[in-house]
Amino acid sequence: MSELGTNALRHTASGGANGAFQVTLALSGRVLAISVLDAGGVKETPTIRHSGPGAQDGRGLAMVSALATLLEVRGDHRGRIVTATMTIPSGGPSC
Repeated sequence: MSELGTNALRHTASGGANGAFQVTLALSGRVLAISVLDAGGVKETPTIRHSGPGAQDGRGLAMVSALATLLEVRGDHRGRIVTATMTIPSGGPSC
């Protein structure tokens, strides 16, 4: 959740003076979905990058994708929703 929120603040209008972003968590059985809606303002769609070992940034979505069962990006320059869906292993919390 922290990584998706940080990306919204760093890479969209959400990090501006009047910016905002919204986080939604949904838990159903053993499936957790974390969605972040940003304020848009950029043309580039978030993508998974493969940064070199000395890079200071660029690994966030790759890490989220490695943990998630599904990573979805919807929307455009007016605002995007990035959703990471994860399966909670058996024996973990459930509804």
